[in-house]
Amino acid sequence: MRHQWVASEQIDGIPPVSTYSVAGPTFGVLMAKPHYSLGQGQPDGYFEEEVLIASNTFILAEWRLGTGWIHTARSEAVAIMDVVDPAPINGFPDLIDTQLRGLGNPVIINNLIRTWPGVQPANSGHMAMLGIERTDTRITDLNGVLRDTNAFVPSRVGTTNGAFRSAPVQRVQTGVATLSFAGGATYTVGPLFNCSTTQGTPCTVTAAPVTAVVLWDGSTSSSPVPHDPAFVGEYLTSLASVPSNYRDWRLLPESPLANKGWYVAGMTFENGSARFLPGTECPEIESFDWDAEGYGNPRIVGSAIDIGCDELHMLIMGGSYANDSTAHNVNLMPKAHLHPSAVDGVATRQLITLRLFAGQAMQINGTMNSPASQPPRLPMWIQPPVTLLPSTVDAGAVPGYRVRYVSQSNPAPAPTPWAFPSMGLTTWALGASMGMPGTAPQVHTFIRVSLPDDECPQTACSHSYFNTQALVDFGTPGARYLSNLQVEFR
Repeated sequence: MRHQWVASEQIDGIPPVSTYSVAGPTFGVLMAKPHYSLGQGQPDGYFEEEVLIASNTFILAEWRLGTGWIHTARSEAVAIMDVVDPAPINGFPDLIDTQLRGLGNPVIINNLIRTWPGVQPANSGHMAMLGIERTDTRITDLNGVLRDTNAFVPSRVGTTNGAFRSAPVQRVQTGVATLSFAGGATYTVGPLFNCSTTQGTPCTVTAAPVTAVVLWDGSTSSSPVPHDPAFVGEYLTSLASVPSNYRDWRLLPESPLANKGWYVAGMTFENGSARFLPGTECPEIESFDWDAEGYGNPRIVGSAIDIGCDELHMLIMGGSYANDSTAHNVNLMPKAHLHPSAVDGVATRQLITLRLFAGQAMQINGTMNSPASQPPRLPMWIQPPVTLLPSTVDAGAVPGYRVRYVSQSNPAPAPTPWAFPSMGLTTWALGASMGMPGTAPQVHTFIRVSLPDDECPQTACSHSYFNTQALVDFGTPGARYLSNLQVEFR
């Protein structure tokens, strides 16, 4: 949700290049409903709105070592807001309550919302949610225990941020809207809801959402003890070998958000919605099959789903991807990038894997080609470019690490495998290393190795797909690990 992006434009490669700033959004998701009434004794209220907002990462501010907060959203930005219009321009006004309030019935689970309230007082600045009830964000697990599933700064939910207002209220059904036609025929439009069935009875504000993991708000306050999500990009940009404007919102190993969400068969939503439950015939729940990486990695790995758009797996490859400011390997500006002063990327990738593999050997196999056009992304793992079709199961690998997507035979134009005979551990004390006062004493232990970006000449790699997969072999039967697929597009 970054505000004031610096962008550039050039028509057909002909100078001059014009630069301008792109305004950021005010809302990540805005659910707005007008009041509905036909008068003449008909029920009035607001129509049902069941929306699934799940497993997203909302970024309203970025943290950079030595600089602090950068690339922030609008000062009044709100990640998720539910609000009604009680006095629409056309139609009858709401006679029960005229306050702006949330009356939808969304399911909001497993979302990571990074805001920067800084030293601003409550009810001002960035907000994670406005007009959202706690019941919209909780699930009942298999033991009947209610669980909060989203991660945000606790003070960033409620009724207002000074610029926008919407009170979380509990809804009740006020009736069913119908239309009558000549000859006596009727058509049922649907149920209507409000916060009361009695005119002049003000709505009662209900409890706001509670975070599953307390996120750091940028201050030195340590009560309750806040955590940082541990984003891959914010860690890598602290290294001298990675461009300072690289961004990557995946999670590092041992992130406090790992396994803190919830989505399993048999669960229920506290607000009573049944549309998005596991096993229902609803395409929206496909968001729980894959995470946000490239062609998608399996969404649930470990004991539970991770909070946010990313699911931690065995392998993370990054540090040289293209973004608006840095080319993957060679800068093809001005047509290929937004930023007017984009620069060449570095010829080195960073690979991050689990502490489990310390002291072991790892082999990285890769495959690439330059298709004439981008292949379809869905249905996810069916055929990422030039990978095995179908993928194969390695019976010698341990359960959960058995699927191979890249051939070890390295058929052309695949590069020679990269080999790491023994890998050492990296220990990263997040709060102290990143200058984040007041955060929990997060210490992340993982393996980081560098991988050359040399599989082909730089310009020949433009518009190419490059997929990699790691193999770790402990040298004993049944102790082989195949990583998730990592994909690059130049």
